[in-house]
Amino acid sequence: MESDSDTSAIVTTKIPFDGKGHDPQSLVGRKIKWYYKSGKGISLLTFLFQKGQNAQFVNDYEFVVYEEGITENNDPSWFHFDANLKAALGGLSRGGRTTRLIEEACVGERSDGKRSWRVIGIKCEGMTEMGYIYCKKEATTQHANFLDPDDSDIEWVPESHEDVILAASRIRY
Repeated sequence: MESDSDTSAIVTTKIPFDGKGHDPQSLVGRKIKWYYKSGKGISLLTFLFQKGQNAQFVNDYEFVVYEEGITENNDPSWFHFDANLKAALGGLSRGGRTTRLIEEACVGERSDGKRSWRVIGIKCEGMTEMGYIYCKKEATTQHANFLDPDDSDIEWVPESHEDVILAASRIRY
């Protein structure tokens, strides 16, 4: 078990690959040269590797909804890195002059004591411990009755975390 650097109340446990998406172990040995986050119909995190091999991370629920015909998502989940992974990837440049070799990768389960969600762990050369990729929706307000936009009742939707998977194939939208 590892504790998230952002808060000690959140605990992350490595778990065996559960068959959702592609096995993160397939990333071991690849060199990350750049990454970017995008969010049009769905939120994606894409790692660009040397030799043209790319990997994309997605929230599986958003992806299923997108596949069913939703082309815009005004409330996507956004990808975040634990502080140590963010620091390790911070020195990358768009030109690929610097790279980060992935030495370990895994699936993890993160819990705050009330709820748990799936994360993906990455350990690059030079890192002393695994850093995790997680997906979060920010807290927001919304109309309580979606069917009646004139309804003035506002509902508070707290921050939430969503499952992360490594997409089995490249997603284009």
